[in-house]
Amino acid sequence: MWLAHVQETGVSKSTLNSRFRALRAFFNWCVAEGIVARSPMSNIRTPSVDSIVIPVFSPEHVKALLYLCPPNTWWGARDRAIILTLLYTGLRLSELTGLQLGDLKFTSDCIRVRGKGDKERIIYLAPEAQQAILRYLRHRSDDATHLWLSRQGMRLTSNAVQQLIRDT
Repeated sequence: MWLAHVQETGVSKSTLNSRFRALRAFFNWCVAEGIVARSPMSNIRTPSVDSIVIPVFSPEHVKALLYLCPPNTWWGARDRAIILTLLYTGLRLSELTGLQLGDLKFTSDCIRVRGKGDKERIIYLAPEAQQAILRYLRHRSDDATHLWLSRQGMRLTSNAVQQLIRDT
């Protein structure tokens, strides 16, 4: 069988699983179209995939990141606020970059977040992150609605935040 051949080539379990799912989808389509009466994949178990443990930042890593973000500069205040917001809230990157000024509720120590499926939820914002955001906002003198802006005044993208953390 083709999957056995793919496995023998030494591909990862994740790749093998992806190929299996593509093949199964193809045969399910063949059944739906009446090309075959029954899928030959129906009695084959889905290959397992190893779970990937994502490494986390140690307190020393976080201190080093924050050290590289001087709070007296516009970009340093922004980068520090981004790092602390991610650290204290656990937001997804897309949720972070989608934040608008109107989502901040400092009087109730929270932010309104639009997540997957455009679902809204309220997230607690730690005082240290709030202070960092306010410090960043004091550096801004624009009328943009998005919270996180690039040096050109454009909304920060997820890629830009990834690069910011990678380069810091």
